[in-house]
Amino acid sequence: MRVAPRTKLIALFALTGIGIFALKSVLAFDAAIIYWAFLSFAGVTAVDIYISRVLGLSVDFPDLVRLYKSREGTFPVTISGTQPTRLKIGLLFPENRFASTYEQEILLKQETESFDWPITGLKQGQYILEACHIETISRFGFWAVRHKVPL
Repeated sequence: MRVAPRTKLIALFALTGIGIFALKSVLAFDAAIIYWAFLSFAGVTAVDIYISRVLGLSVDFPDLVRLYKSREGTFPVTISGTQPTRLKIGLLFPENRFASTYEQEILLKQETESFDWPITGLKQGQYILEACHIETISRFGFWAVRHKVPL
């Protein structure tokens, strides 16, 4: 699992930090109160990461997809999860072998969601997809949580 801060977190962190330390200099508050407020904000962001882990998420692809050279086709993708969430799914196709969208956004409304992935084969051959990359937004929207799911 990889976690990256989103713009919302960076902006709130900057505004909170600047605002708290500006108040400290103007109103001469006790420093301990200000540091506790800043640490509690950091604690909320840490809790956001912990409760936003994507557990029990699986992605299924067909074992074999047959394509014709330079013709559009699709293959089914099935995602199973435990909670409704918005996902960004990315596939790393072999370079110069396929014309396709490399990522798609879907809303996981049910435990199992299926959709078709459009693809066009550019060269003949047998190619294996090794992993699927999934990104979701944390519950409070502070973090982008990324997972690599082996296929």
